[in-house]
Formats: sequence, C-alpha cells, structure tokens
Amino acid sequence: MFEPGMITSRDRSQRYYMEFGGLEFNELTRNIQAGEPLRPGDVRPALLVRRGQSVILTVSSSGGLQVTLRAEAQNDARMGEQVQLKNPESGRTLGGIVTGKGTARGM
Repeated sequence: MFEPGMITSRDRSQRYYMEFGGLEFNELTRNIQAGEPLRPGDVRPALLVRRGQSVILTVSSSGGLQVTLRAEAQNDARMGEQVQLKNPESGRTLGGIVTGKGTARGM
C-alpha cells in the first residue's frame, strides 16, 4: 500500500517518490516498512512475461484488422521489451513487445 505524502529532509540530494504516477508495472527491491519513504532505488521494472507463460499477442494492420492469439513466451520480459513467442498450433516463432502482464503486441 503506497500513500503519497510530503517529505521534509535536510539532505537535498535524497530523492523520493511523492506520487503514484510511473510506478505501475514495477516491483520493490527490498522490504519497505509502513511510513518509510520510497526512493528510486527501491523499485525496478517487474517481469510481466515469464518464459513458458501463455501470452495474449495482438497483431493489428493499418487497415484496421486485428488478430489475437495465445502463444508461449520463449524468454522473460519487462514492459516495452521484446519477447519471442511460439505459436503452439503452427510451431512458428513470433516477436512481440510487452504491453502489460501476460500481453504483447506484434512487431
């Protein structure tokens, strides 16, 4: 549970998160106690796709056609990273960009 607030510090070199924006799809790097300020080094991008996981891949054309299929992730990936996906029906490997937890868009 994250609660935005005001931090008063004599040390101006310390930076803290003051709001929620930009923390989506991140995970903590250490345990944080209640009331403790959250620093940039306390979070990192979370793995949203894991190898072997079923991923929903959406491929869109410029003409408005959209195809969605399930494929198996061949590597771990974070938001905005490339992921290789294997179509279980055809065995073909496809590329995608991670857009959320268990989702990607075609490249």
